[in-house]
Amino acid sequence: MLNIIRGRLYINELIYAKGQRFLCSTVMTPTSPYFIPRADYKRKPDIAIYYYRDTPFFNGYKMTYMQRGNYVAVINPLSYSEVMSDDPALAWECMIR
Repeated sequence: MLNIIRGRLYINELIYAKGQRFLCSTVMTPTSPYFIPRADYKRKPDIAIYYYRDTPFFNGYKMTYMQRGNYVAVINPLSYSEVMSDDPALAWECMIR
């Protein structure tokens, strides 16, 4: 599955989670599960988005985490904005609103 998501430039990592407990990623497994504070956005049944969080998986970097079920995609906000900025009309419209 990681090979599939690596084709998308803005996805950096895949994490396995149970609810708000992040258990492991393809790079590391913490000694105890990391409990991430409440999501900034939730939608039923199992979707959550955590904006600009510094976690042990990317220590020192504020990343965005998008969760669906037991899988969390880690998105680097800088590379995501580079992807979005390919369309100047869209980029400027987002900034104006």
